[in-house]
Parts: sequence; C-alpha cells; structure tokens
Amino acid sequence: MKDADCAHVASNDFFDISEQLRLELIYKKEEEILELDWFLKNKQFLEKHSFYTTYAIQKLQPQKEINEYHLNQKITKLEEKRANKSANKKTGRGVETLFRVQLKNHIELSAIADTKANILLSVNAIIISVVLSNLVPKLDNESNLFLVYPTLILLTFSVISIVLSVISTRPNISNVTVTKEMIVNNRTNILFFGNFYKMNLKDFEWGIDYLISNEDTLYNSLTKDLYYLGLVLERKYRLLRITYTVFMIGIVISAISFVVSYNFFINIF
Repeated sequence: MKDADCAHVASNDFFDISEQLRLELIYKKEEEILELDWFLKNKQFLEKHSFYTTYAIQKLQPQKEINEYHLNQKITKLEEKRANKSANKKTGRGVETLFRVQLKNHIELSAIADTKANILLSVNAIIISVVLSNLVPKLDNESNLFLVYPTLILLTFSVISIVLSVISTRPNISNVTVTKEMIVNNRTNILFFGNFYKMNLKDFEWGIDYLISNEDTLYNSLTKDLYYLGLVLERKYRLLRITYTVFMIGIVISAISFVVSYNFFINIF
C-alpha cells in the first residue's frame, strides 16, 4: 500500500503532479509557495522515501532516481537565478526605470491621441451645427440650390469623422473573470483595471501580494501591460489617421463641389 501510494515519485509525470499539488496548496492556504522552496521540500521527501516491495525496487526505483536527478538540476538553476538576482540589484533598478519611463510615455501618447480625437469631435460638431443652422434653412430658395450637394457632402464627411473619432476613444474592457490559476500561470495581467474589475477584493489583494513576492511574475505583468498599451495606441493612432484623412478629403471635396456646383448654376441661369 505504501509503494502504491507513493508510486508518483517514479512517474514520468512526477513534476506535473508535483506542480498540481503546489497549486492546490496555494489555493487552499491562500499563501504563496515559491517554486524553489517547493522543490527543496520534494527533495527532502525523496531522500527520506524508500520503496518496500521487491517489484517497486526493481521497476520503480530507477525512474525515481532519474526524477531526483532532474529535481536537483532544477534546484541548482533556481538557486543560481536567485543568487544572480541578489547580485544584480543595480540591474533591477535599471529595469524598473525602463518600465516606469516607457509606461509613462505610452500613457502620455494615449492622452495626446484622446486630445486629437476630442479636437476632431469638436470641430465637426461645430461644422454640423453651423451647416444645420445657417445653410440648410436657405436651401429652399432656388438661388441657393447650388449649395445642396456641397452641404450634403460636408455633412456626410463630418458625420463619418465624428463616428471614427468616437470609435478611436471608445474603451475596450475584457469580459474574462481572472482566477488565481491564471495569475500563477502568467495568463493575465491584474495591473490593468479592465482585467481585475470582476475580482473581489480578497482575491485582488492575494494577486498583488503574489506579484510582490514573485519578481519574475511582476516583470511579466509589467511587460504585458506595456505590450497591450502599445496595441491600444496603435489602434487609436490608426483610427485617428483615417479620421484626419476622411476629414481632409471631405473638406477638399466639399470645396471642389461648391465651385463646380456654383459654376454650373451660373452657366444655367
């Protein structure tokens, strides 16, 4: 019975089973278990463990020793990694400065894009107001018929510009509910409000504590935050470029149509 209960130590899936057990304990105790500490506990267990039956000693012991060898390799790598982090504090500060500056730049660029969109909204709203209040009432006069097509063209392009400006500033929020497993496996970024707004306060506090105690996960979250901010910026500036192009084309076509329509009206009458 003892050999059957501990047969997983000689399994090819030993590390997967071990990781699932670590995650289960994390969720149950609601406290972090560092990977290195967990591997050290596994090592202590394997050193104390021994098979009892002849079958287990012959069939399972070799794979157990292989798993123990790979476990020691993982422990060595993690210990070296921890030692390098402690020895490179200056590098850590440099990385923090890098993220701080880049995130600040992205936020400032996003604010500039929103300002440009608001300018387009205001300008086109003013154009539509002026057209509706001053030009449209005059179109029933035969002497002003040449203004019909230029007015329609100007209104059409102004409305399109307003719609594109609104789309460029419309926020996108994720509908996915973030779980602890997603945080542990680096499948989400709880530093962005659009991801954590569905979490309750207790889970959010746990997630922040997890990031603070795991530098790699923290930097990974900052990297994701920077990346997705870049994607949002690309979408905003691409839509703004299209909006400015539509606005410019609309003004040009409206002016040309006004001249053409006026000349045509003069020639007829």
